[in-house]
Formats: sequence, C-alpha cells, structure tokens
Amino acid sequence: MLYIMRHGKTDWNADRRLQGSEDIPLNEEGRQMARDARKKYGDLRFDICYCSPLQRAQETAKIFLEGSGTPILTDDRLREMGFGMYEGTEHVTQKPECPVYTLFHDPVHYHAVDGAESLEHLYARSGSFIHDVLTPEFVSGKNVLIVAHGALDCSLICQYEEIPLEHFWDQLLGNCELRRLVSSAVHYHAVDGAESLEHLYARSGSFIHDVLTPEFVSGKNVLIVAHGALDCSLICQYEEIPLEHFWDQLLGNCELRRLVSSANV
Repeated sequence: MLYIMRHGKTDWNADRRLQGSEDIPLNEEGRQMARDARKKYGDLRFDICYCSPLQRAQETAKIFLEGSGTPILTDDRLREMGFGMYEGTEHVTQKPECPVYTLFHDPVHYHAVDGAESLEHLYARSGSFIHDVLTPEFVSGKNVLIVAHGALDCSLICQYEEIPLEHFWDQLLGNCELRRLVSSAVHYHAVDGAESLEHLYARSGSFIHDVLTPEFVSGKNVLIVAHGALDCSLICQYEEIPLEHFWDQLLGNCELRRLVSSANV
C-alpha cells in the first residue's frame, strides 16, 4: 500500500506565505501535529519512507515515525514545487496580478515565469519518482510512506490515480493529513523486466485450474503459502474480485484467509 502525507505547519503556512523550495522549518504547532498524527495512525506499519530533502518534511517524518524503526530515505524529486521570485509572497491566491495566482485558480492554463517551476516540469520529476521508485515498491507489495508538500503531493496523487489536471488542487492535503493512494492496477504496464499482471494472472490462473479446482471438488482442506501480489492474484480470480480492488486483498505477513470459491470459477 502507498500512503502520502503533507508536512506539519510552519510559520509561513500560518502567515499564508508561498513557501515553495524555501527551506522553512516546522513551528511548534507543526511538531505537535506530527506527534498527534503518530498517535492517530499508530496502527499502521510502514516498510520504508521516502521524504523530501526540505527540513519541514524531514522533521515531520522523523517525529511521525519515531520508535517505529522505519528507514527514511530522501529524494530530491520530492521537494516542493518552485515558485521563483514569488516565494515568500503572502495571500497569493487573493492577488490576481501575481502570475502564480493562475496556478491556484486555473492550473490547466498556468504558465510559469520569473524562475517559477512549470507544472510540466513538476509532473516530469514526480512522474520519474513514480516510475523509478514507487512502481517497484508497489509490485513488491510493500507499505510505503511519502512525506512531502502540498503541490508535490497533488502531482503524485493525480498521476498515480489518473486524476485530470483541472482537479489538481482538489487533492490538496492538510498539514500532517495522511491519505492512502489507490494504485490503478488496471492501467499498470510492466517495464524493465518486471512481470505483467496478465502473465501473473495466467500462471496463477493455471494453478487454480490445474490444482485448486480438483482439490476443491474433492472436498479437501488446502493451504497455500505464497506472497503478496501472488496471493492477491489468486484471491481476485478465485473470488471474482475486479482488478481495481487487487491490493485491497493484500495479506499481512503470516495472515491466514479462508477463500470462498466462486461456483462460476
């Protein structure tokens, strides 16, 4: 599973100042937000955390994951969108004369100027992070946490869940808000030697046909011990669960589940 969190509050957040790539630290309220989030989501366990190199995100991740043993890796592609000379501007969403105003009200028609980063560039770097890092982690079935920033998070969410650009800001997270992302397995395309879902389904499906069906018909109690994605493929085919709910079937380590055979299968 993939989870994404926005950093805790800073003084610039409180003053409604545009932060961008400025390395602004958390304030005390932001640190308390991270501690409160740790209590709220204490039942979740993460195999790895990828974090923006900016200190407000790193401090949030360290507080949130304190005592969990989860490794935290920084990736420069997760830094916040750059706003050039307009970083530090107050109440930019209320200033039509500011070029960045368009980004917040009509992102489809936003054009970056004066050293600000374009949405095309933002999508390119966050998209490369999805391709190079998230897709392999997703295929392996790990629980992954990303701690980053407002616009950066929106770019990841929109690409990962195939949300149109006009709904970019509808995905904005509050400070220290955690969101579980739903990967579109339906649109997954294997690259760089990875196995396709079609191939995975073909081999696990043949196991259902050649082995499980005869055992089922004979009335035996059968145990299968396997792996995250493989188990999901068996469950989805055996219980006729749509592909979009593939990862909803993911079992925890050593978790046991009784399968309900579909008579259609």
